[in-house]
Amino acid sequence: MPVRMILDSGQFCPTSTCERFAATAKKRNVPTIQARAGQMFNLGAGVHAEVLHPDQPLLVGTENDLNNSSIVIRLTHGRVSFLFTGDLQ
Repeated sequence: MPVRMILDSGQFCPTSTCERFAATAKKRNVPTIQARAGQMFNLGAGVHAEVLHPDQPLLVGTENDLNNSSIVIRLTHGRVSFLFTGDLQ
């Protein structure tokens, strides 16, 4: 499936998996956008995505900053909505 963009929280991720993911996105010229609460995306076919979290500035000093800065999105199609909470604790 073609990837048109990547939403990223901007929180530092020190794993090799994150490094490989970022390198692949760069190699394939997939734009990476820092997600912030309030952003809206029209995904076509009547589907809309609204970023609910994270806010700016990112959380710092929590038990797990990476998880607590997860992207939370409400995906809406007509009268149906889905909430994607990532790893938010």
